[in-house]
Amino acid sequence: MLKTPLKTLLDILINHFTKERLVTLILTADEKLLTFMLEHENADDYKNAFFKIIANTLVFNEKALLECLEIKELEKSFTRFKNKIGLYSQGGLIKSSELVVLNFPFKDNVLLGNAKDNNTKSNECFYHEILHKKEIDTLLKKKVLCHFEMHGEGDLESALTTKSRNPNRL
Repeated sequence: MLKTPLKTLLDILINHFTKERLVTLILTADEKLLTFMLEHENADDYKNAFFKIIANTLVFNEKALLECLEIKELEKSFTRFKNKIGLYSQGGLIKSSELVVLNFPFKDNVLLGNAKDNNTKSNECFYHEILHKKEIDTLLKKKVLCHFEMHGEGDLESALTTKSRNPNRL
């Protein structure tokens, strides 16, 4: 049982470290933060709220502290959920994730080419399996197919040389 409310414990941390800096200190399990929490006058409350004892060793529970920081932002709200709409994965918004993984069956990379004109130099982009957020939009642009095979009746060369009503169809 805590003697000091969680809100007060968080306010003490935010006053000593700034809120933005506090998040990075939590994620890196910074020594200054841990020392401050363990040597503060409310050290027992910090230990009970944000630490676990595993095999007689005190282990920092960063998820509990980060969750308390998020809930503190929503203290005037009637919900325990974040006030953001979106897709969640592993406890966080997919939009806030730094990396998005695209899985291509039978492929391990994507090569975006520029096929406007043979005389102009192209600025080709090579993407591997992991893409950054800003690169995803370029994958949604229209593409040009090359090195393809024709399956079915007829052969590819005769289909390319004969003029048809629709030049975009083989």
